Amino acid sequence: MDSRDARRLLKEKGLADVEVVDYVLGYEDGKDLYFVSSWDPRLETTLEGYLPVLEKQAEAGDAEAVSELKDLTKKITDIQVALGPVYWDTKARNIFYDSKTKKLFVTFDLNKTREHNQ
Repeated sequence: MDSRDARRLLKEKGLADVEVVDYVLGYEDGKDLYFVSSWDPRLETTLEGYLPVLEKQAEAGDAEAVSELKDLTKKITDIQVALGPVYWDTKARNIFYDSKTKKLFVTFDLNKTREHNQ
């Protein structure tokens, strides 16, 4: 289990611009394994928090918000496709976004599905 694997999977799917923040702590709760990422000061908000704000702006007719929302929604899907077969928690709540630089950070614990934890 290491973040190099996630980087490789993202790169293979053309997502080399999505940054994976390394984990620093691992633990097990008897059922699942977790690997917690280090904090990065560039992280502004999760997409789970940012997308509703963007949706409101898009509904109000903000063309830039419409475009950004479309791009981010596609990027989330692309990340899920790239990591989904191996990592199960690839949701917007686990992807951070810096709206200034338009950079995405996969900061979730990179928890592998049970079949890939062998």
